Formats: sequence, structure tokens, C-alpha cells
Amino acid sequence: MINAKDVGAIGDGVADDTAALQLAINDAYAMNEPLYIPNGVYLVSSSLIMPFDSSSVMNRGNYIMGDGMLRTVIKAISPNVVIFKYTQPAPLKFMMGGEISYMTLDGGLHASTTGIQLQALYSHKFSSVQVTGFTNGFNIVNSVIPGDSDACNHIIFDNCRIENCAHWGIYSTLATGNNETSFISIRDTTIEGCGTAVG
Repeated sequence: MINAKDVGAIGDGVADDTAALQLAINDAYAMNEPLYIPNGVYLVSSSLIMPFDSSSVMNRGNYIMGDGMLRTVIKAISPNVVIFKYTQPAPLKFMMGGEISYMTLDGGLHASTTGIQLQALYSHKFSSVQVTGFTNGFNIVNSVIPGDSDACNHIIFDNCRIENCAHWGIYSTLATGNNETSFISIRDTTIEGCGTAVG
């Protein structure tokens, strides 16, 4: 297991931890290890890009865990930030498995922010995650490539709290001719105070 603080993350609520967290995410994926982000407040000023192997049709997922809601907090300090951003590297390449768990993601009420962007994920789980203060809590992205190119299937939300997101708690974009976003399981999850923005 990779510890984010061992590669330079501070988590004191003052330092910008974007570069250190990105390095930790990349290292953990390259070494095929889970990433542990200890208790602390980690500030990020730009999106954290999730590594996405494209060596075969189905590729391994990312596993990231904290110390618990309100103990491990990752907070956006700028607009246009996606805390964890999954982007499909090529058509018909998918990520199988993976989990983000035991943490709080805080958008800081900045404009055009998203807690987690999902794309081309299969059997991915979000467990004991609080997502608060974003424009959209989760955004499941389908692009304009027709066919079964980037759909998400079997996404699991378990014991999550999604709140105070101006537009949507969970938002799935659609495009004509695209495959569906399907088999979403929402268990013991609260969505409240979302959809309050005008327009």
C-alpha cells in the first residue's frame, strides 16, 4: 500500500497538495498497489487525473482509501476542479473494478466543480464517501462517440452522503447513439440539498 504522505502530501489544510496527490495516485497505480490518504485536509487547485491503462479492453481499476469521513478531506480551492477525474483513453477501453472509500470531498462552493467524474468504468464502488459543496457531486460522462464506447456499468454507491451540490448530486450526461449508463446501485446513501441553483 502506498501512503500519500510518504510521497510528499502534507494534509495540513494550508499547503496545496495537488502535485503530491497526483504523484501518489500515479505511483500506486504503476505499482498495482492501493493508495492510502491518511487523516488530514488536502487542498487541490486542479483536477486529479486517474491513471487508466489501455493495454486491453478491460483494465484494472484504482483503489484509494482514506481514514474516514471528516478525517480525510480533499478540498477544491479553485473553480473548474474535478477531485477525481476518470477519462477513457481510447474507444472501447474500460476500467474493471476499483474503489474510492472513507473520505470527504469538498468543493468549497466553487463554480464548475465536480467531486468525481466517471467514464468507461465497470463494477466501480464508492463507499463511505461524503461529497459536499460542488456544482455536481458525481458526473457520469458519455461523450459523442456513438456505440458502446464510454458507458459506465454497475456503479455502486454504498453508505455515501451527497449534499449541497448546486446542480446535481449524481448527474449522467447522454449523447445520441451512445450506450447506456446502467446497473447503478445506491445503497444506504443520502442525497440532500442538491439541485438548488437557478437555471
